[in-house]
Amino acid sequence: MAVTKRLREERVADDVIAAMLSFIKAESFSGDPKVIHNAIFHLREDYADLLQEFVFTDPDHDVYPMSPLLERVFSRLQLSRIIRMENPDFEVYILKERARKYAQENILTRFSHEEAERLEEMAGRFEESVSLRTS
Repeated sequence: MAVTKRLREERVADDVIAAMLSFIKAESFSGDPKVIHNAIFHLREDYADLLQEFVFTDPDHDVYPMSPLLERVFSRLQLSRIIRMENPDFEVYILKERARKYAQENILTRFSHEEAERLEEMAGRFEESVSLRTS
Protein backbone atom coordinates (compact mmCIF):
# COMPACT_ATOMS: atom_id res chain seq x y z
CA MET A 1 0.00 0.00 0.00
CA ALA A 2 2.82 2.43 0.87
CA VAL A 3 4.58 1.64 -2.42
CA THR A 4 1.40 2.39 -4.39
CA LYS A 5 0.95 5.69 -2.57
CA ARG A 6 4.59 6.64 -3.16
CA LEU A 7 4.29 5.83 -6.87
CA ARG A 8 1.22 8.03 -7.17
CA GLU A 9 3.07 10.95 -5.56
CA GLU A 10 6.39 10.49 -7.35
CA ARG A 11 6.72 12.34 -10.66
CA VAL A 12 8.00 10.58 -13.74
CA ALA A 13 8.64 11.64 -17.33
CA ASP A 14 5.16 10.44 -18.33
CA ASP A 15 3.65 12.92 -15.87
CA VAL A 16 5.48 15.86 -17.43
CA ILE A 17 4.22 15.08 -20.92
CA ALA A 18 0.69 14.19 -19.75
CA ALA A 19 0.46 17.40 -17.69
CA MET A 20 1.72 19.45 -20.63
CA LEU A 21 -0.77 17.80 -22.98
CA SER A 22 -3.61 18.64 -20.57
CA PHE A 23 -3.12 22.30 -21.53
CA ILE A 24 -3.34 21.76 -25.28
CA LYS A 25 -6.46 23.38 -26.69
CA ALA A 26 -6.69 21.36 -29.91
CA GLU A 27 -8.37 17.96 -29.89
CA SER A 28 -5.70 16.52 -32.19
CA PHE A 29 -2.08 17.02 -33.14
CA SER A 30 0.52 15.53 -35.43
CA GLY A 31 1.49 11.95 -34.69
CA ASP A 32 4.67 12.24 -36.75
CA PRO A 33 7.52 11.14 -34.46
CA LYS A 34 9.95 13.50 -36.19
CA VAL A 35 7.69 16.50 -35.45
CA ILE A 36 7.11 15.47 -31.83
CA HIS A 37 10.76 14.69 -31.07
CA ASN A 38 11.94 17.93 -32.68
CA ALA A 39 9.39 19.90 -30.66
CA ILE A 40 10.45 18.43 -27.30
CA PHE A 41 14.14 18.62 -28.26
CA HIS A 42 13.82 22.38 -28.82
CA LEU A 43 11.64 22.90 -25.76
CA ARG A 44 14.40 21.39 -23.61
CA GLU A 45 16.41 24.57 -24.20
CA ASP A 46 13.94 26.67 -22.21
CA TYR A 47 12.36 24.01 -19.99
CA ALA A 48 15.35 21.89 -19.01
CA ASP A 49 14.10 21.64 -15.43
CA LEU A 50 10.91 19.89 -16.57
CA LEU A 51 12.39 17.93 -19.48
CA GLN A 52 15.74 16.93 -17.99
CA GLU A 53 14.99 13.19 -18.16
CA PHE A 54 14.69 13.28 -21.95
CA VAL A 55 18.02 12.54 -23.62
CA PHE A 56 18.19 12.86 -27.40
CA THR A 57 20.43 11.49 -30.10
CA ASP A 58 22.71 13.97 -31.84
CA PRO A 59 20.68 15.75 -34.55
CA ASP A 60 23.87 16.27 -36.57
CA HIS A 61 24.28 12.49 -36.92
CA ASP A 62 20.67 11.35 -37.15
CA VAL A 63 17.70 12.24 -39.33
CA TYR A 64 16.19 14.05 -36.33
CA PRO A 65 16.89 14.21 -32.60
CA MET A 66 15.28 11.11 -31.12
CA SER A 67 14.60 10.23 -27.49
CA PRO A 68 13.93 6.58 -26.65
CA LEU A 69 12.29 7.73 -23.41
CA LEU A 70 9.92 10.05 -25.29
CA GLU A 71 8.95 7.13 -27.56
CA ARG A 72 8.14 5.03 -24.49
CA VAL A 73 6.22 7.88 -22.85
CA PHE A 74 3.96 8.36 -25.87
CA SER A 75 3.43 4.61 -26.06
CA ARG A 76 2.42 4.47 -22.37
CA LEU A 77 0.15 7.51 -22.77
CA GLN A 78 -1.61 5.62 -25.56
CA LEU A 79 -1.92 2.49 -23.43
CA SER A 80 -3.40 4.55 -20.60
CA ARG A 81 -5.73 6.25 -23.11
CA ILE A 82 -4.54 9.78 -22.35
CA ILE A 83 -3.92 10.06 -26.10
CA ARG A 84 -5.24 7.93 -28.93
CA MET A 85 -4.65 7.25 -32.59
CA GLU A 86 -8.03 6.45 -34.10
CA ASN A 87 -7.11 7.35 -37.65
CA PRO A 88 -6.20 4.58 -40.12
CA ASP A 89 -2.79 6.00 -41.09
CA PHE A 90 -1.56 6.65 -37.52
CA GLU A 91 -0.71 10.24 -38.41
CA VAL A 92 -2.75 12.08 -35.78
CA TYR A 93 -2.93 11.87 -32.00
CA ILE A 94 -6.32 12.58 -30.46
CA LEU A 95 -6.70 14.10 -27.02
CA LYS A 96 -10.22 13.73 -25.65
CA GLU A 97 -11.63 16.17 -23.09
CA ARG A 98 -12.11 13.29 -20.64
CA ALA A 99 -8.40 12.45 -20.80
CA ARG A 100 -7.42 16.12 -20.48
CA LYS A 101 -9.60 16.44 -17.38
CA TYR A 102 -8.14 13.26 -15.88
CA ALA A 103 -4.59 14.57 -16.38
CA GLN A 104 -5.45 17.93 -14.82
CA GLU A 105 -7.13 16.35 -11.79
CA ASN A 106 -4.74 13.45 -11.18
CA ILE A 107 -1.36 14.27 -12.70
CA LEU A 108 -1.06 18.05 -12.72
CA THR A 109 -1.45 18.01 -8.94
CA ARG A 110 2.08 16.57 -8.70
CA PHE A 111 3.48 19.91 -9.85
CA SER A 112 3.80 23.22 -8.04
CA HIS A 113 1.75 26.23 -9.17
CA GLU A 114 4.86 27.72 -10.81
CA GLU A 115 5.64 24.46 -12.61
CA ALA A 116 2.03 24.22 -13.81
CA GLU A 117 2.32 27.72 -15.28
CA ARG A 118 5.52 26.69 -17.07
CA LEU A 119 3.84 23.51 -18.33
CA GLU A 120 0.99 25.59 -19.73
CA GLU A 121 3.46 27.91 -21.46
CA MET A 122 5.39 24.90 -22.76
CA ALA A 123 2.13 23.36 -24.03
CA GLY A 124 1.41 26.45 -26.10
CA ARG A 125 4.80 26.22 -27.77
CA PHE A 126 4.47 22.46 -28.25
CA GLU A 127 1.03 22.92 -29.79
CA GLU A 128 2.42 25.45 -32.29
CA SER A 129 5.05 22.92 -33.34
CA VAL A 130 2.75 19.91 -33.68
CA SER A 131 -0.48 21.53 -34.85
CA LEU A 132 -2.20 20.10 -37.87
CA ARG A 133 -1.84 22.65 -40.60
CA THR A 134 -4.09 22.55 -43.62
CA SER A 135 -2.66 23.86 -46.86
